[in-house]
Amino acid sequence: GLQSKHIQAVRIGVASHNLLDLSYALVLTADAGAFDSVQFEMLEGMANHQRRALHEIASNLLLYAPACKQVDFLNAIGYLIRRLDENTGPDNFLRHAFQLETGSPQWHALEQQFLASFSVLPKLSFESRRKLKHDTISQTTTLPATWQTFSGQPNTDFTQQTGHQVIDATLEIASSLIQNGPQQATPVIKCN
Repeated sequence: GLQSKHIQAVRIGVASHNLLDLSYALVLTADAGAFDSVQFEMLEGMANHQRRALHEIASNLLLYAPACKQVDFLNAIGYLIRRLDENTGPDNFLRHAFQLETGSPQWHALEQQFLASFSVLPKLSFESRRKLKHDTISQTTTLPATWQTFSGQPNTDFTQQTGHQVIDATLEIASSLIQNGPQQATPVIKCN
């Protein structure tokens, strides 16, 4: 993503509270001169000291602040509990961040964990982990009988052949519109 031939077309989001991951991303971003194309992302209230330091270097910082209506409060608590569980796991950087000192045994353990992760990269599969429920593009639109029976279509997985077909079909439509101008379409929504 940070190669010069891609940088104009891609916007990368780096979401982490791991100081080592963030530092590595900062180095890669600086080397590529890509601060305009990389956005750093963190959760509000977690590792605020890191957020402040990061913001001094990279001004493109998105801060997620969970908010909800009173009726959804239990769901929000569930979300925050999951984040708390993840961030306090024995191998999670954030668990150690508040008492971490450079050169300490904890620092060396986290550093070794970070460095060891690079040896796994060549073994990672680029295959999609999604299991699609459809393998063809629907050429027709079937309207639901009522709004209560509406069912959305699964997200398009652009790593799959059907995703490539969606791109090709969309480009074909766009090309036709550019060449022939807009066409009148039959309304899809019917009001009674």
